[in-house]
Amino acid sequence: MSLVTNSPIALGVFDLLEPVGSGSTGQVWRGAHRPTADLSLPVAVKIVDVEAARDEALKAVFRREVQAVAALDHPRIVRVFDYGSVPREAEKASGGELVADSPYLVMEFLGGGTLHHYVGALRWPSLRSSLLGLLDALAHSHARGVLHRDIKPGNVLIGDRGVILSDFGLGQALVTDENEPELGLLEGTPAYMSPEQFECRWRDYGPWTDLYALGCLAYTLASGSPPFGRRVEFERSMFGHLYQDLPPLEAQMEVPSGFEPWLRRLMAKHPSDRFQWAADAALALAALEGAGSLSISVSGSASPLTEDEAPTLHMEGPMSLSLPHELDPELMQIFRHASRTSTSDSSMSPVLVPPLPMDWHQPEPSYPSPRMSGVGLGVYGLRTIPMVDRENERDALWENLHVVRDTATPRMVVLRGPAGVGKSRLAEWLCERSHELGGATVLRAYHSPLPGSRDGVGPMLDRHLRCTGLSADAVASRVASWLEGWVGVSPEGEAGALTELICSAHGNVLVGRGSSGLVGSPMGRNLLVERFIGRLAARRPVVLWLDDVQWGLDALFLCKHLLGRERDSPRQVLIVVTVRDEVLPDQHAAVELLGELLAFPTVTEVVVGPLSPEDRPQLVQHLLGMEGELANRIEERTAGNPLFAVQLVADWVQRGILLPKEEGFGLRPGSAVQLPDDLQQVWDEPIERLLEGRSPSVEASLELAAVLGRDVAYSEWAQACDAEGLEVPSDLVDALVTRGLAEVSWEAGAVFGWSFVHEMFREALKRRAWDQGRAAGFHRTCAAMLRSRPGADVVRRQARHLLAAGDDRAALGPLLEAGLGLVHQGELRQAQIALEQRCEAMDRLELPSLDGARIEGDLARTELAREQGAFDLALELASRARDHATELGLHVLVADAMAHQGALASTRGELIKSRELFQDALVLYQEHGDLESQTRCQRALAMVLVFLGEGQESEMLYKKVLAEYERAHNPYGRTTALIGLIRTALLSGRLKEAESRAAQAVKLCRHFGFRVSLAHAHNMTGEVQRNLGNFQGAEGAYRRALDLYSAVGSPDADIAGCNLALILVHQRRYDEALPHLESMLRSFESKKRSAHAGLVLVAMLPCFAAAGSWDSWDLHLSRAIQILQDASMVEPDIAQMATLGGELALEVNELQRARAAYELASSQWQTMGREAEAADLARRLAALPDADG
Repeated sequence: MSLVTNSPIALGVFDLLEPVGSGSTGQVWRGAHRPTADLSLPVAVKIVDVEAARDEALKAVFRREVQAVAALDHPRIVRVFDYGSVPREAEKASGGELVADSPYLVMEFLGGGTLHHYVGALRWPSLRSSLLGLLDALAHSHARGVLHRDIKPGNVLIGDRGVILSDFGLGQALVTDENEPELGLLEGTPAYMSPEQFECRWRDYGPWTDLYALGCLAYTLASGSPPFGRRVEFERSMFGHLYQDLPPLEAQMEVPSGFEPWLRRLMAKHPSDRFQWAADAALALAALEGAGSLSISVSGSASPLTEDEAPTLHMEGPMSLSLPHELDPELMQIFRHASRTSTSDSSMSPVLVPPLPMDWHQPEPSYPSPRMSGVGLGVYGLRTIPMVDRENERDALWENLHVVRDTATPRMVVLRGPAGVGKSRLAEWLCERSHELGGATVLRAYHSPLPGSRDGVGPMLDRHLRCTGLSADAVASRVASWLEGWVGVSPEGEAGALTELICSAHGNVLVGRGSSGLVGSPMGRNLLVERFIGRLAARRPVVLWLDDVQWGLDALFLCKHLLGRERDSPRQVLIVVTVRDEVLPDQHAAVELLGELLAFPTVTEVVVGPLSPEDRPQLVQHLLGMEGELANRIEERTAGNPLFAVQLVADWVQRGILLPKEEGFGLRPGSAVQLPDDLQQVWDEPIERLLEGRSPSVEASLELAAVLGRDVAYSEWAQACDAEGLEVPSDLVDALVTRGLAEVSWEAGAVFGWSFVHEMFREALKRRAWDQGRAAGFHRTCAAMLRSRPGADVVRRQARHLLAAGDDRAALGPLLEAGLGLVHQGELRQAQIALEQRCEAMDRLELPSLDGARIEGDLARTELAREQGAFDLALELASRARDHATELGLHVLVADAMAHQGALASTRGELIKSRELFQDALVLYQEHGDLESQTRCQRALAMVLVFLGEGQESEMLYKKVLAEYERAHNPYGRTTALIGLIRTALLSGRLKEAESRAAQAVKLCRHFGFRVSLAHAHNMTGEVQRNLGNFQGAEGAYRRALDLYSAVGSPDADIAGCNLALILVHQRRYDEALPHLESMLRSFESKKRSAHAGLVLVAMLPCFAAAGSWDSWDLHLSRAIQILQDASMVEPDIAQMATLGGELALEVNELQRARAAYELASSQWQTMGREAEAADLARRLAALPDADG
């Protein structure tokens, strides 16, 4: 270090006094705050040197440290005061030792050295206290989404308030989108790195990663040396952390017997075996014997480590490799044959969930952060503004969380109010406070008026499991590992269903995989999310934060689902939703759903308004510290709206018009300041400042990002900008982040995407684009970009962009596709909105009623009405579509209308009419060469023929369908045809053939991952085995089917449940069977599945006969006969159950009732063409004496 200076060097409001350290990338100076001239408050200034400043990777690390630590405010974490660039005056004053524009960071100066001076030299009370202090710091950091990733003695400073965690240069956001998966960075200090760090498994990083390093630190402090050696080659250190048992602890001081098991828990090889959160580890450590003060007590000579002070590793390597490229050949052989050890549970400390304190308040810090005037401009957009007041609101949130935890009852809090008052800030506070105390797991979903790729519940699960950017196979592997490794379960179908939901969330195509039916069922999706939350809530409560739900109908339906399932929903979940009052009236469906939710007794509404006049001065002073007159003007104009105040000051910071004065910051003399009238206007100036000096192309690219949505995926933004010929400067997002206007997610040194922090800032940019006449073109560009992208929701986004552009005609196709897709997904309310928007677009285009687009709309609305149970409306729409299509000569649309009428007739149990309609539609499809529709119609007709007992014709159709799907290489179609052929084989009594086809169907479904079809195949296997008399095999198959149906929320779970009850009847376990059958009857009747209800009514006859409940027999038999006649329903189970009922009635001489049951069975067998069974019933009937005899 060459610089020697006799006079301080001015750096903003700080004076650099002397350099106190240097490294390969810069220097650290001791300095002082000039306005106070208080040398008792020294500062440390870290300055990046000129060569490092030219290295973008090192600048990114430095910037990441600033972004990470500036948002933290904890007595055990080094305090940051300011951030900036070296001015030219400082370069001159330093004689060129400092270089202009080099970034610098101002922190508190701690002169007590680092923990490396005390390795092996602490008494137990001081060791325990120091570790608890570090765990407290990590709890704070992790709750705010920041990992440290380089905890070691040299990064723990000593000050008046004890140990202080510093150097967040490798700090990584926990809540992230993932970057390109092919590049990873091996970062950290080898002696303290976790297995996942060595293997670059950055998707597996979490609080447990830092806790592993803390375990290494604790081991080192206690024993005098790191667990796997002090001076060893990198490869041997890596091998130890990956594969070797933790060496027995040889402590240099007396420690409790539970300390080593505590270390083993921290340093378990697999993350799921460690303490998950800092609070968990702190609870276990606090329970160990021995108290002690927070001061450091030296018990012997210090043993400094040289390895700990080595620079942090930055080794690049492919993510696909779990080892560095160049290793010792001998070690490579060892690695290949090594197996990772798993410490037994008995050798590790137990994991207990910390109790949730009754009071959420934090004690006042013993060492409050010093107030320095004129400080903080450089970190204003990064620093978290302390919350002012909101005592009642926070009490309500905390009380509800306590009720959830104490009573295991799901609850919901609705935070509502105008924009900017702090609703999301309150929800964020609850998430952070409960997380740092170990009181809750946090999940968060975002919503916006034009949904982006990261909005909604599906992307929430994607973020939690860190799956973004993975292929479908990789997502499936990761989900399966999470289920097995983290929650210890792997039910058939659940991993696949979660994979499908996550892949659909980020547009990943499930190549070679089938649909679970999950994406096609809102109940299935909600059940899956419910089960996911339930897995997490089994360990500790879950706070489910749903932001801006006025734009999230799916989220509101999920809330209704979770609160409405009294016994089945996760018990320990608190749902917190935020609602913007001023935009709510236009969201009619959301208003209706919120009204329904507020009627639940477990829902609390909290209205969030402006801050009270007495609290506003405190908010303004928390922002930066303003002089009195200026503070008063801010308070008056912002009227208690925190966001208004924050952004107003942010604009002044960016304009550079604030100067430090004696009382605090004031306006620069001569600055023209006109306070904006409202929150909308406050965003205009920040946009101007941000774009100042930049090209119109950059301005347009930012507006285009706003048009895309709240969450901006780089790939979508880049493609859209390229189509518009716009540039995307690399520093634009950094500028947004610095101003607190955007959030980015760092993963392994790169960024996948970013998000607008404030919806109103995005709205201001969109308004600007409209004013400049660019918005409509941007919407068209986004729609065109989305056409090339996969994903279930892409068509909906495309349609919304076209509508926003005013391209009504171009929007008709995507709206129709989106509406039908939503119907097939079961999103009926969303489908209705899409189809209504399409009708409105056609009205604006003044299309006549006799128009093909109108007819297509009527057909789509027919399908919607049928799914909604509005059968009269569906018939009306289908009839109108058929008439109009006939008048226009649109024969394929006529056939479509007839097929809809056939499906409606089948649903209503009018099987004869349904058969005729499908047959007529099939003729039209054949005449006009629509092979796909023809095959689909044949399949529907074949199913109707099965229920009519026309097995031969049904089988012929299913074989045609199978041949066509085989020709078209459609494996999903093949499975549906095979399952149909199982039904026809059963219908005709060909049980061996049915058994063979069932095995073939199961194999095919498993191979392609068709989970709902696999459930059907298992159910048909059960049918075959039951008819073969193998009741044990049948029960196993039915239960596999039931598990799969339940995993995706399929209504056919009732079918499998009914079949299980039929086994009980066959086994003559009537008392057990009857309650199940009664439950199935209620379910079928509530869902208007009358034919299935008729089957259950017949199955109940043997139960009533065994119990002698003849009045019930008579009632149920008469109802069954009427239903089955109306539906023309034919089914072997009906005949079998009726026969068994007749036998039991005959045993007690109930001859008339036996005759009625036998006649029903005989009619069924005759219709099915089962001559042998029909002949047997004829003999039985002939042998019956007259009832009078």
